Amino acid sequence: MARLYRRDRVLLEDLEQKYGIDALSSAIIAIANQQNGVEERAGSTSPTEAVLDFIKYIEGVRIRLREMHWATEVHAQHTLTDSIISTLEDTEDNIAEDLMGVCGFRIKVGAVVPLMTNQVELESLLDELHEKVSQLTAALENGGDTYGGIVNVLEDLMHQIGKWRYLATFK
Repeated sequence: MARLYRRDRVLLEDLEQKYGIDALSSAIIAIANQQNGVEERAGSTSPTEAVLDFIKYIEGVRIRLREMHWATEVHAQHTLTDSIISTLEDTEDNIAEDLMGVCGFRIKVGAVVPLMTNQVELESLLDELHEKVSQLTAALENGGDTYGGIVNVLEDLMHQIGKWRYLATFK
């Protein structure tokens, strides 16, 4: 492991203050990927890659929700974020297992690097999640019956998002 010199630590701290920890983490991950020969994609090129990207996004959403859970002073939001995290965990597991079943491969350890959302308000995060689910559903519906199970899970998630949007209005 390379030694981190003081000037490097100071630079990283400055970057964190200027751009935030999420941007800094993303930059570090991108540099590590380049050094390890992992190619960056501008967008998903196949339904399988789109699903894997969505799983990474859900991981980032779960991290952000946990932060919201800890930061809130409103009991209703505290409880709601717990419920959302639990449901997303189950949903993510169902999607990943279905994907591995239809594609015939296993998701390798280390393959799921969270894609952090920039949303810091629950309502905005739910709106973004709704949009991401809609986009993935549309992409998978064009692929025939292969991804039908995942589409069903996504439709259930859309129902939950609508309910969460309503519950998020209670403050």
